[in-house]
Amino acid sequence: MNADAVWIQVDPERVAGALHEAAGKVNAGESDIVLSFSDVRRIDSKAAGAFEELARAADERSAQVTLRDVNVDIYRVLTQLRLAQQFRYVR
Repeated sequence: MNADAVWIQVDPERVAGALHEAAGKVNAGESDIVLSFSDVRRIDSKAAGAFEELARAADERSAQVTLRDVNVDIYRVLTQLRLAQQFRYVR
């Protein structure tokens, strides 16, 4: 994570939208994205699909995506989807 990273505060009411926004930034050439999940307690199926899209975009473009303040429930879902290793995590 560097000073030039794009920061996105994830709104619990529009998690999928924030993830789509991040994927769009990766596809536009951003190489370092930080998403803050400090207010998010759970994700729905739309967000799960958006996580898959973001992981795919980051992998294709060799971008670094950092998830900040992810709770254990969200981490478990990412693990079940086999996406947890695609991201960095910080508190």
